[in-house]
Amino acid sequence: MRRLDHVSLVICCLCAVGCDPVRTTQQSVRLQIVDSTSGTPAAGAQRQLKYDFNRAEPLSKETREPRAALHNGRREFWEAFPWSRGVSGRDGRVQISIEYTSLDRTLGCKPPASQDMIAGKPYLVRVKADELPEEELSVVIKPGASVKAKSFTVTVLAIQEPRYVETKNN
Repeated sequence: MRRLDHVSLVICCLCAVGCDPVRTTQQSVRLQIVDSTSGTPAAGAQRQLKYDFNRAEPLSKETREPRAALHNGRREFWEAFPWSRGVSGRDGRVQISIEYTSLDRTLGCKPPASQDMIAGKPYLVRVKADELPEEELSVVIKPGASVKAKSFTVTVLAIQEPRYVETKNN
């Protein structure tokens, strides 16, 4: 009987405290990619988007902040994280969505500003079209931001506000 009391106590504590709530947020960015030389839209080009870990979270050689072991763990996670993909239309525009799941204790129907994982942050854009070599460009995601490389120029047209999406886990 004593064992049953302990199990009941544990269950009551879990119900009272609860579990860490997680929610999935989706955010999209609209890009336009054009040929750097002619300015014509890069229609049908394969686009990939991924957080630019090297630019956003450098390891300071002077202070070693954050600690190298923690930084290396984050790097391994980033390297395993998949690229978000999209194919441009005839006008060279593409909308790429990024979904992420994180702890979120808010009760509202809109994510708080702290859940905006795209705006103002550097992202890598990988572009491959026709016979041109693949290029990887780093751009800070804010409307009007642009970066030019040898074959392609990437311009950020718009950023969607973060929104919650339902998944089978939440």
